[in-house]
Amino acid sequence: MHYVLGVLLALPSIALAAPTLTTSGTCPGTVDIEIGALTAGGGYAMLVGADVGSATIGYGPCAGTASGLSDARVALTRSDRDGDGAASFSPSLPSDLGGTRIQILDMATCEMSEAMRVCTPQAEGTLYAAASSGSLGTTAFYSIDLGSGAVSFVGDPGVGITGLASVDGVLYGIQDASGSGIYSIDPATGAATLEAAAEDEYYDYYYGYYGCSVYGEAFIGAIDGQIVAGDYPNCAGTYTPGGTFVNDRPIENSFAAAYGMSLVQTSEGSYFVGYNSLATYEPATGEQGPGIDFTGDYAGSSNGGGAAVVDDVIYTTLSFGEETALFTVDPATGALSDTGIRIPEPDIDALGSLSDAAPEPPGALVGSYRISDGPAWGDDPPTYNCLEGCAVVFGGTADDYQCSTDGAVVDNQAYVDGWGDDTYCITPVAEDYKLGENYNCGGMGCSYSAYVSDHGCVSTNYCYTR
Repeated sequence: MHYVLGVLLALPSIALAAPTLTTSGTCPGTVDIEIGALTAGGGYAMLVGADVGSATIGYGPCAGTASGLSDARVALTRSDRDGDGAASFSPSLPSDLGGTRIQILDMATCEMSEAMRVCTPQAEGTLYAAASSGSLGTTAFYSIDLGSGAVSFVGDPGVGITGLASVDGVLYGIQDASGSGIYSIDPATGAATLEAAAEDEYYDYYYGYYGCSVYGEAFIGAIDGQIVAGDYPNCAGTYTPGGTFVNDRPIENSFAAAYGMSLVQTSEGSYFVGYNSLATYEPATGEQGPGIDFTGDYAGSSNGGGAAVVDDVIYTTLSFGEETALFTVDPATGALSDTGIRIPEPDIDALGSLSDAAPEPPGALVGSYRISDGPAWGDDPPTYNCLEGCAVVFGGTADDYQCSTDGAVVDNQAYVDGWGDDTYCITPVAEDYKLGENYNCGGMGCSYSAYVSDHGCVSTNYCYTR
């Protein structure tokens, strides 16, 4: 996207409302941007920012106006030459703009549109969907290929699954009915196996709920590598795979959309997703933030509250008559983006994936190794820098890691051993330093490696996620 900075000129006419903005499409690829409710014949600007926020406009007639972006830069300025108060663009955008947000400024009135993601990162992976009362008169389980958009009927779980989540590569579901419980789900067949029955429930008009049954608004999610489930907003508990369900989680009834609930986690936080809205969730206290309503052309359509995360993106569904549409939702703004994928069921109750767990944040410690843990120098092994050593020991590629000589903070340094020179066993070098293709080169200082057994160098290199 080219950034054109210019003077914002105000025009005398007055807009009746704030501009509207919708975006649809994945990046890399063509993205449709639709703008409406502009001042007829007036000028407008497209602002761009890395995230939502409240940065102010720095110059021009709207100087000092608070935007909805963290760093409001002017991407382009144009005038409504047709006089219809609308504009549209279909640019081809690269993948690195997937998290970028845009906002429209009406230069005549200084009114702002909602801040929207400019595009949805193109997804690769599989979602699973469940209907507690399928169109064939039975419960139903589907797989969704996000790359191709293909939707496949997998099978009949035999129970009404209304929530899905996964830990350690196992997909779990929750049944929202009498005799309910937590089930493991076979993604290949849809078959459900009872793992833990929910506790019995009874209601006392003076003292409220006892136990933690899931008759009413059952939810399930993967939070910090654990299955958390319960009956919103009465109780929440933790299920240990192979063990039992324990009513041990605090929960507060502060989210207005207290039905059709799903619990998801991304690298930015945890969220309850309900009927046409979502709210932040604090696992330690059970508190939820204020509800954020879904926005966009389809906001207000019926949805069952199903939600799941793939590649740190939240997906949810909206019912369109005889089929259900799959959307992504921006948790910061509630903005919906249509993926174009349709499921042949009028009501989808649950979404899930095998990648629900939040990605490790940058800088998470993976582990460590000593230089002398490497192969013997006399075998003439390849030389490794610290990053390559992390990949050898813990898997992945060197690009997945950053190194440190400290187990508490990342300093992007490393220890190495050298042929005939152990100076850098105790004096750190850059994390990507090595010398030579192979180690046993025969001359002092002719090679250095972070992963070799030579001088008994026991200095430790720490491996962190990038």
